Amino acid sequence: MSRIINFYDKLFLYYYNLKKNSDDTPEYFPIIILSTAQAVNLSFIVILIFYFLRIDFSPLPEFFLVLSGGMLLFNFYLYQIRDRKEIVLQKQLRLTLFFKIASYFYILASLAAPLFLIYFINEYLM
Repeated sequence: MSRIINFYDKLFLYYYNLKKNSDDTPEYFPIIILSTAQAVNLSFIVILIFYFLRIDFSPLPEFFLVLSGGMLLFNFYLYQIRDRKEIVLQKQLRLTLFFKIASYFYILASLAAPLFLIYFINEYLM
């Protein structure tokens, strides 16, 4: 669990540093990016569960909106209200070039995976 928390702390720090010099509130960009990636990853799991249990896919868009809103509120609470941002900034995490490249692939894969899964299910398994 600590590796996952450390990974998301590094992601927050990386996207925070990207916006630090160009925006007056740089903490909102990483919160939005992390929330979207987490919501999409969870919806990937939900799509698999819906498929394996043969549940109708029609409530998925509403579920995704609720999940996205919930993750956004959770991350806003965590980084703004609980002040996790200050903890992350004081940790002195080292961001390597490999991590920076991997973070882009993580976000891209997180956003694309459910779309490919839905396409695969509709074209080949239905």
